[in-house]
Amino acid sequence: MAARISLSASICRGAEPGNFLEVKILEIAFPTPTGVNVVIQTMVLLGKEFPYLCARAIPLDKSRNVGIAGPGIEIPLRPFFGTLGVCAPSLP
Repeated sequence: MAARISLSASICRGAEPGNFLEVKILEIAFPTPTGVNVVIQTMVLLGKEFPYLCARAIPLDKSRNVGIAGPGIEIPLRPFFGTLGVCAPSLP
């Protein structure tokens, strides 16, 4: 199950190519106490060093906002969504 994300965006009529759309992420909620890290050889910079599929469950401590990657290894949870965008106009 993926994270639940609440967004806010105003509907804008008459927008033109090159206009900007402001999107505010209002809330991010993790529905389960576990995250997943996946390495796929064809999708990582060091693909030759990782010639296999690797998936790992990472327990989340929501009260401290960290993932527990191993004994003494805590990863701060700071979600990053990359680039948010809108779809291209439909083709004729």
